[in-house]
Amino acid sequence: MDETKIHQGCIIGEDFKAGHNVIIDEGCVIGKDVKIDSNSCLARRTIVGDGTFIGPGVITLNSKTMEREFDESMRGPKIGRKCRIGAGAIIFPDIRIGDGAWVGPGSVVTHDVKPGSIVVGNPAEPLPGSEKKKTEDWKELHG
Repeated sequence: MDETKIHQGCIIGEDFKAGHNVIIDEGCVIGKDVKIDSNSCLARRTIVGDGTFIGPGVITLNSKTMEREFDESMRGPKIGRKCRIGAGAIIFPDIRIGDGAWVGPGSVVTHDVKPGSIVVGNPAEPLPGSEKKKTEDWKELHG
């Protein structure tokens, strides 16, 4: 069955789109104009900012100790506005991904990501000069 499941206590913004088999666990906050592609799973208390794209098979985590019972201290990551999260990325608990950041496919994000940067790999590391490059590309496209 190809179902998307949104658990109780979630706040979902306007123009939200989800692919098949997306799971959004309890207490998540999803901004407006967010797209989450198929087979992705957002752990409890994950926050996703406006205009963000999450590719297929992305997983967010909310426990550093793999506890079976939910603890009020558990927090999913906070993903900023207009981010791009590549297919198969894994984002650790309580991580902050800054506005406009990109996470490469298959990356494992274990530390905060600065706004506007591009991170790739396991563990995810910034591409040298990525913030400057994205700024130059944006200026070229948008004048």
